[in-house]
Amino acid sequence: MKTLEKFTYNREYKALKKKEQKYLRKQSMSSDHFINRKLKGKIEPKLEQTLNTAFQKAFTLVFDKGVGIIQKTYNADKIKEKHDSIDSRITRKNIRKQKNISKSSNIKNLAFTSISSTALGILGIGIPDIFLFTALIIKNLQEISLSYGIDFNNDKEKYFMLMIIEGSLAHESIYEVNERIDSFIESYRSYDIDFQIKQTSKTLASELLYLKFIQGIPIVGAISGFYDSKYMNQISKYANLKYQLRFLKNKL
Repeated sequence: MKTLEKFTYNREYKALKKKEQKYLRKQSMSSDHFINRKLKGKIEPKLEQTLNTAFQKAFTLVFDKGVGIIQKTYNADKIKEKHDSIDSRITRKNIRKQKNISKSSNIKNLAFTSISSTALGILGIGIPDIFLFTALIIKNLQEISLSYGIDFNNDKEKYFMLMIIEGSLAHESIYEVNERIDSFIESYRSYDIDFQIKQTSKTLASELLYLKFIQGIPIVGAISGFYDSKYMNQISKYANLKYQLRFLKNKL
C-alpha cells in the first residue's frame, strides 16, 4: 500500500472506530422507549414467546424462500455497477462515494417501512406484520452488502446479517455482540445460523414486544410506523459501520 493510501486508511479507520464507540456507549446506556415503560408488566408473558417464535419463523422463511423474491424489489445490478465504478485506491473521495451508495437505498427502505407499518397499525395488524418487517430488514441489509461489493447469497453472510441485527438492538450485551462480530470479520470462524436466528429473534422480540401489541389495536397502532422506521434506521446505522469496517479491511 502506498504511503498516502496507508495514511488515508489509518485516518478513516480511526474515525470509524470512534463512531462505533459512540454508538456502543449510547446503546449500552439507552433505556426502554415510552411504550415499553408504560405497558411493562401489563401484558401476558407468553406474548414475548409468541413474538420470539414468529420472528424465528420469519427469518427461516425469508432465508429459505424469500431471498429471491426480495431481490426482485430492487436493482442489484445497478448497485453493483455503482460499486464497481469506484476507483480501487483508498482516497477520501472514493470512500465518500462508497458510503453514498448505500445512503439512497436506506432512505427508500426507511420510508417504505414507515408507510407500511403505519398502514397495518391503522388496520390493527400487529404480529402478522412481522414477516413483512423481517423481509424489509433483510432487503435493506442486502442492499448495504451489495453497495460494499459483498455477495450476500451464502450462509456466512446470512449469519453476519443476523449478528448485525442483534448487535444493533442489544443494550447490556452490545459490547459482547460487537466483539463477536469483529472476531467473525477477522477470521470468519465457524457459525451456526439456527442458533443465531434464535439469538436475533430473542433480541427483536424483547425490544418490539409492546410495540407489536399496540400495533394490533386499530388506529392507535399507527404509532408503530414511527418506531419501526426508528429501528430500521438504527439497524442501518450499525450495519453501515460494520460493512465499512469490512470494506476497509478488504482494501488493506
